[in-house]
Amino acid sequence: MKNTPDSDSKKIAIFLSFSGGGGVERMMLNLAEQLARFGNPIDLVLVKTESEHLNSLFHGINTIKLGASHTFSSIGPLVGYLQKERPHALLAAKDRANVVAILARKIARVPTRVVVRMGTTVSAALEGRSNFKMRMWYLRMRLFYPFADSVVAVSQGVANDLVTNARLSPSHIRVIENPVINARIR
Repeated sequence: MKNTPDSDSKKIAIFLSFSGGGGVERMMLNLAEQLARFGNPIDLVLVKTESEHLNSLFHGINTIKLGASHTFSSIGPLVGYLQKERPHALLAAKDRANVVAILARKIARVPTRVVVRMGTTVSAALEGRSNFKMRMWYLRMRLFYPFADSVVAVSQGVANDLVTNARLSPSHIRVIENPVINARIR
């Protein structure tokens, strides 16, 4: 049976690209595990799968491998996933995944809610880079992020940067700090 936003069990999809043992990936897996423990069906929708983090997934998490070699080349497979599975929400982290999640939902024309996460103060991360690169990065955010249902910033500083430089509405941004606490951390 396909899951729709109106069904009792609300499937949550988490869209990630693994290419190592990064902290964002670990944090998103911690979040997936906690959401699964609360009884939510969880699909971990993956672009790349090279990570030791994936060896110890919680038993309630379903993995979907999109078979794409790059985040941007996963748009088509992600559209197909959204049309077939129709999760209640799609969570993405990191800018490329955020843009792809927003585009895929728009193309798929499904009622899936899209929440994107920004964990970096972009102005600080791009400090010393060309003004052109910085302007293009923020332009991409200005063009796509308003189409997300919500933007999660991991700190007030990240939120302020998004408001000031990406010109996102403060009402569109929610500050939710890291990390997700679980038994492994203790």
